[in-house]
Amino acid sequence: MNISDVFSPFQKPDGKEWQLGAHLRKSLNHGQVVILTCSDYRGVNMERTVDFSMLRNELYQLASIEAQFAFYDLGDLISGKTLQDTHYILQEVLLFLFQRNCKVIVVGGGSDLSYALFSAVNSFKKSVRYAHFCAGLDIHSEQLEQDLDATNFLAKIFDNSSFHVKDFTLLGYQRHLTSPFTLNYLKEVNFDTLRLSEILSASYIVEPRLRFADLVTMDANVLETMREPIAFHPQVNGLNRREICSCMQSIGLGVNLSAVGLFNFDFSSSWQNTSLLAQMIWYLMEGMSIAQTRPRVPNVETYFVMINEENFVFKKDVFTDQWYFGASEYLENCLPCSYQDYLQAKNGSIHPRLLKQ
Repeated sequence: MNISDVFSPFQKPDGKEWQLGAHLRKSLNHGQVVILTCSDYRGVNMERTVDFSMLRNELYQLASIEAQFAFYDLGDLISGKTLQDTHYILQEVLLFLFQRNCKVIVVGGGSDLSYALFSAVNSFKKSVRYAHFCAGLDIHSEQLEQDLDATNFLAKIFDNSSFHVKDFTLLGYQRHLTSPFTLNYLKEVNFDTLRLSEILSASYIVEPRLRFADLVTMDANVLETMREPIAFHPQVNGLNRREICSCMQSIGLGVNLSAVGLFNFDFSSSWQNTSLLAQMIWYLMEGMSIAQTRPRVPNVETYFVMINEENFVFKKDVFTDQWYFGASEYLENCLPCSYQDYLQAKNGSIHPRLLKQ
């Protein structure tokens, strides 16, 4: 496919040598981080044209990452005649990029586009570890009879027999915005959930849940509303500016990461929100840059903890300072955990999540 046919070009912002925009690659090549924007909001029942120039101005005036960090901006995806057309085009673009060993950041559009991202990652990898940030969720069987939109994409992902959801984690949800059936369902199928209050009280629990994710998507409603709404369905409570940037870096550090989707952002709102989104993307890219420097053969330290005459094994990747639980010599076969999990074990208690494997 001629990928340029489905994108509108953008004017590269002027910048200084030390700024990110000065290091934007001029051509698409293998192994790059690729950014693309999308303005199709029909999945949230909105017809609008979005100008991403302010976002790009804010992003590309930030400091450059590492010199060897290669990234490319495809521009604005041209929406199809129908929402289904946009999904198909986006999926084909993603597959094209995955086949060239690129990691993709999709910004804009409704969260229904998560379905296209999942479909592409599933086609490429055959199974998907998926993490999704949102404030509330309501999954029910009636959604399967409805057209795909921002309210039912997860139900349709879980119901699609051609998809293999190897693992799923819901992060940042608020109990009063999430149906009991949804939480019970996720628990029954052994999927993981992290409530907003859990993240606020112990932010270190987020990164292990993201470490092996192939796909991460985010609904802007997971963010705390500031002066102007940042999401189409804004919430009073949510992750604040510092917390979300920390989460974005953790996403970028992911070992298996193929794609990230940032959806349901209201680009008609304030400069502050646009600046925040630009910094979120910057921290995501910084995490990706750090991940690229990870040694192929990790230097691993092994720690043994005895509890009630049973031996438990923890491992530490010295380069990343990331912790794992499990006896396998291969870290990918161990369960990501935190240093606090290790300390808790030394005090005689193993977190129940670690015993699920």
